Amino acid sequence: MKLQTEKISDFKYILIALFPILSLYEFLPLFDIGNFILMAIITSGVIKRNLVIRINIEILVTMLILIILNLIVGALKYPDITNTINNSGGMLVFMILASVLCCPGYLDKEKLYRACGLVALIATAFLLYQAIAYNIFDVIIRGNIPFLRAIELSGFESIEYGRPTSFFYEPAHYCIYVAPIYAMAIIKKDYWLAMVLFAGGVLSTSTTGIILLLIIPVIINIKKAKILVYMIVFSIMGIALFVYLPDLFREYLSKLSLPSLVENIRILGTLSLFQYFSLPEWIFGVGINRLAEFLYMNGETYGRNYANSFIFQVFSFGLLGSILWVNLFVMMYRKISSNYRVMWYILMFVLVSDQILFNRNLLYLLIWVYIVSRESELHVYESSVMLKGVV
Repeated sequence: MKLQTEKISDFKYILIALFPILSLYEFLPLFDIGNFILMAIITSGVIKRNLVIRINIEILVTMLILIILNLIVGALKYPDITNTINNSGGMLVFMILASVLCCPGYLDKEKLYRACGLVALIATAFLLYQAIAYNIFDVIIRGNIPFLRAIELSGFESIEYGRPTSFFYEPAHYCIYVAPIYAMAIIKKDYWLAMVLFAGGVLSTSTTGIILLLIIPVIINIKKAKILVYMIVFSIMGIALFVYLPDLFREYLSKLSLPSLVENIRILGTLSLFQYFSLPEWIFGVGINRLAEFLYMNGETYGRNYANSFIFQVFSFGLLGSILWVNLFVMMYRKISSNYRVMWYILMFVLVSDQILFNRNLLYLLIWVYIVSRESELHVYESSVMLKGVV
């Protein structure tokens, strides 16, 4: 019976490791396949515990206030309430999943590392297969699951331009997935895994991802003399790659130039949109995923619901909502053991370089941040609340 329970538990971790990939595909309204599986795991656990569940109160309170703020702004600013309800529903699903999965002691760090490490190795092997097929045999191998319908129909197209994505929409998403595993591998001295994942990041051609993977060992070893060894090894690898791939090197330099950063919508390119904000928008925002609609109402014919996460949270929830986010991030930082604080920096780096609010990438990174917190290490529940009779 104990062995069977352990197998079920291990399978749960495999499903959690797969959810960032499975979340790319449609299933039910408000539920992609990945989110549905996570909700099923949570529901099953609640039933086994006689309807008793622990909730991360920090995330719960923050998300509840943001949902209420989004509903109020949507009701007052836009004539059609449908988008407001749908977007708030998506936030509600995220709140439930994050509040439970990020609760101290809910997940085991070692089991998650093993499960995610296995998925990351398979994803990296497939990415290598894509790169070889494209560059040597001129064959395009997409990473989508053929019998499932992708949420973003334009996903998986980067390989058509020579940028392998593995099983993800974009090369950067592959790097976001492997980053926490790569950090854990360095901390645990599983250097062979770290080298494989770093090579995968380079092959993905994601500038953001490669910079992140270069920074991670520096953050981990910033106070140790062996940082010099890491820097030398990775510098040699980087120089060797760029010598043999000069076009790639020039592309990276172009992306990192000041004019490129100012124009890039992932970094600073959307700051000019604040010119349309009056005082109420600065304070309360325009609602989540309503930026394009708000700009159209103000005479701007071209607009996207996109910016890096820090700017997007101001667009969506104003300075009021941003204060809530900053407060949550500060509490996260204070709770993480110094040995694993790199997870918090990974989250900050991704937030400043991509829009991940309330999607699979944010949930995935939050799980890693909270699973290495001191509370999770000690299995204490200072930041959680126990609910009974709630499924």
